[in-house]
Formats: sequence, C-alpha cells, structure tokens
Amino acid sequence: SQSNFLVDSGATHHVTNDLANLALHHLYTGPDSLFMGNGSGLNISHSGTLLLNDLSLSNTLCVPSMQQKILSVSQLTKQTNSAVVFLPNSFHVKNLQTGQTTHKGSCVDGLYLWPANSPSVHSVCTDSSASWHHRLGHPSSSIFTFIQQHFSLGSNKFQQSDCNSCQISKSHKLPFHESTLKSSYPLEIIFSDVWTSPVLSIDGLRYYCMFVDHFTRYIWLYPIKRKSDVQTLFPKFKSLVENFFHHNIKILSFSNVLSKTLVATPRTLLFTKTTNP
Repeated sequence: SQSNFLVDSGATHHVTNDLANLALHHLYTGPDSLFMGNGSGLNISHSGTLLLNDLSLSNTLCVPSMQQKILSVSQLTKQTNSAVVFLPNSFHVKNLQTGQTTHKGSCVDGLYLWPANSPSVHSVCTDSSASWHHRLGHPSSSIFTFIQQHFSLGSNKFQQSDCNSCQISKSHKLPFHESTLKSSYPLEIIFSDVWTSPVLSIDGLRYYCMFVDHFTRYIWLYPIKRKSDVQTLFPKFKSLVENFFHHNIKILSFSNVLSKTLVATPRTLLFTKTTNP
C-alpha cells in the first residue's frame, strides 16, 4: 500500500492491487475484466473509493494480479474538475476554476508517480448516516441510533422514514378479521364488479367485468366496451358457470349501481351491496 501510483493518460480507470488503498469498497460482480496493452485480461476483485491526499476518487478497481498501481488522468480530471500539466521533471494538477496548483508529483525514470497514502488516512473518511443505514442492513431507528452513538457513524441525524426501502419492505397491513360470510358449495355466493382500464385496448375495450366465486375462488374476467354490456354478458356467464358446476347462482353481490338493473329478471337471486368479498 506504500508503493506509488503511476499517472497514466492512457488508462480508463484508477487501478490498485492492494485492497487497503480503498477506503470504501465492495465486491465486483460485473462481467468485465481489466485489459492490458498486450490484450490479456486481469480479474477485478473489488471496486471502491481511493483516497489520495485530500482527493476522493470513486470507481477505483482493485486487481490483485496487477503489477503497478495506476492513476487514470481522464478519470482524475473529470472527478476533480482539474487539468494535469506534465513537465520534464514533474507534473502539476491545477483547479480549472481557480487555476491554482492543488497537487504535484515527480518524474522518476521517465514515469510520473503519485505517492500512495498511508492506511491511516482512511480513518478521516466520513460518510452520511443514510449510507451507514444501508450498509448495516437497514436497522430500525432505535438500533441505528444506538450504533451511531457508540461508534460515531455518520455525520448527520437519520430517520427511518427517510429510507424508501424501509417504507416499502417494513410497512404493515391491518389484520384481516375472520369473515362471517360462509359458503358450502360453488356459486352459492358470487361477487362482481366493473372496473375501468386506464388504457384503451386495441379492440376499443375500456372496461372489464369480474366475477369471483366465494367457495372455489374461481375468477372470470370479461373485457367490455361499455358498462351497459354487462346486461347482455351476465346471462351468458350465468349459463356457463351453472352448466359447469351443476349448481345455480344463489347470491350475487355487486359493489356498484349496476346491480339494480341486472337483477330485474333473475328473481331467485339475492343482491347485496359490498366492496370487499
């Protein structure tokens, strides 16, 4: 970790062969390899953030089989908004806004070298509380506050409500109470409703009518063009299911006003108004 970084204008990424150079890192799971000038490929083990002096350089690759650590000029200029000026015996990194030299290094045997940091500099790296919350596996607010106080993690306060993943994964539904509605055979109770689709189908169908049998949990769904089409659809559905189950529909429950127009003829059906089967 004490060896120098070679400042290379032909490299596309910062590369180190020592994982200790990376302050924050994670396993690299991508399919790519690091290709050398001779066409050979080297395996990438980790990716992370490289700290050089006061610079924080992300997307640095750790390649254990790499012989030389490399500092990419193109990545350095993009990440620090600076320019690199090469002189016969040295190089200078200049801020593009101020024009001042922020870093410099020497040229040794024709190679421009940037000294690596001591591992102790990693301790100055701080991260947000949100990053630590993700890194620790999304603990609850009380647990995270306890860890934060004892280990001084994060530079700001964090509430679990700020984490979108926690809101989605840890949300709770109210318990469903046991239903008092009972059925003992198919078609004894049928629930139905008409829904509007937000997208018009290719055939010009905007609505769909759904029937649910309480006993079997069978579901029938019919796309329709108009709500009034339910009046012609229901007799066909009734004939279909009664022939299939060899039972007659006893109770048909609708959750909209269509129920009053549909039940004008089948006098044996009992209609109730409900919203949830």
